[in-house]
Amino acid sequence: MTRLYYSAFHFASAALLVEGVEASSHHSLLTLFSERLARTGKVPPGRAKELKRLQGFREVADYDRAFVFTADGAEEEAVVARRFVAEMRAFLEAGGWV
Repeated sequence: MTRLYYSAFHFASAALLVEGVEASSHHSLLTLFSERLARTGKVPPGRAKELKRLQGFREVADYDRAFVFTADGAEEEAVVARRFVAEMRAFLEAGGWV
């Protein structure tokens, strides 16, 4: 989960940098991503929810020793992370940044 989240985190950070803002924490990344990209329609609104979802699973997986993630659950989140990264890559390519 950690690697899935951080792949999305880094692409979200890059998309925000293109907008001229830099997040100072994971929480601020979620807030800025939602405000600057999702709510403005620059990226689909569902991407902000997916980023938050991935971040939540990353925290639970990293800090809750009792948390168990099934193979099916991991694959579902991998699909979410891959879609998120692909759309952020497309956003950056469309702006000539990649």
